[in-house]
Amino acid sequence: MSFKECLNEYIKQIQCTGKELAVSSGISETVISRYRKGERTPSADSEYLKKLSDGIIKIAETKMIQDFNAEQVFEKLRKSLMTGQKELHFDNQKVNLLLTELDINISKIAAFMHYDPSYLSKIRNGKRSLAHYYLTSRKEEVAVSKKNMEFLLKKASSLMDIYRKERKNKLNVFLDEDMHKEGHRRRVLAVPSLGTMSEQLLEKILKRNAICGNERKIVLECYTKQKESLEMILSHSTVEDEISEIISEEYEKYPLVLSLAECFLEKDIQLSYDEYLSGIREAEAYAENHKNYTVHVTQMKGFRNIQITCFEGKWCMVSKNRAPAIHFVIHHPKLRYALENMTLPIQDGKM
Repeated sequence: MSFKECLNEYIKQIQCTGKELAVSSGISETVISRYRKGERTPSADSEYLKKLSDGIIKIAETKMIQDFNAEQVFEKLRKSLMTGQKELHFDNQKVNLLLTELDINISKIAAFMHYDPSYLSKIRNGKRSLAHYYLTSRKEEVAVSKKNMEFLLKKASSLMDIYRKERKNKLNVFLDEDMHKEGHRRRVLAVPSLGTMSEQLLEKILKRNAICGNERKIVLECYTKQKESLEMILSHSTVEDEISEIISEEYEKYPLVLSLAECFLEKDIQLSYDEYLSGIREAEAYAENHKNYTVHVTQMKGFRNIQITCFEGKWCMVSKNRAPAIHFVIHHPKLRYALENMTLPIQDGKM
């Protein structure tokens, strides 16, 4: 029996009109009319359903009609709301994918929700299904659900972190912690890294571009930080760089700039073609003096304003140098894997 059928049956039994029920329940006559026509239904946990059931009981008591129980009327009306609704399908594959992608520990979820871990594992593997689903607007239940959701998010690993200038300090914390972790790194660079560049070459570039004052200080701090970070990583792990060496004619059309995305300096510090080649040669010399560092120079055209850094099996960071400087740290396994195995030639136009 549908809700409208159930309601109309009660109205028939207590021999009242829609107007009488509206007065008795405190619900407008228009709403009662829509309920009776099936144009509208109350929520199963709403005050409207309770008022409706109380209104029916009041009229029944006034008219001395026997065998009307308040709890039974309410329950019958509530259950009628479920009639005709499609049963929600529980997709364990989607749940399993969500837990895997977010790297959520099933044991910690079980402890928090007071469930047996083996029961949750059976749900995850499709051997068991959740008992039921329902919608609610009760503040207490919503609060509990919100608390559970927040717990899951805290225990989950993000699929991607985004760092803009306002999150510079958080990016530095991430990089500072990461440089102590063992694992192979691969970088696809538009220009040689500051970490492999000599101080003399950098000073020459800054002087030619008339970089002084606070801007010069920011660049030098970034230079020192990248030098120290690379040295620390190479003390326990390997780093592999890939740099495109383009011809002078192409370079004159699209001159390159220092990669300063990490220090968020929104200013182009251009490299002359000779400085660009000197940076590549210094990277090769750096490789000769550091056994854990290798550099591959390719003639293929690559990115001009973007560099990609991948920590194998952990994350990949796509860094855009300017307008504005931004870093996307990607943890999603499939996307990370694609970036880890990316090969040139790939071009980014005039970015």
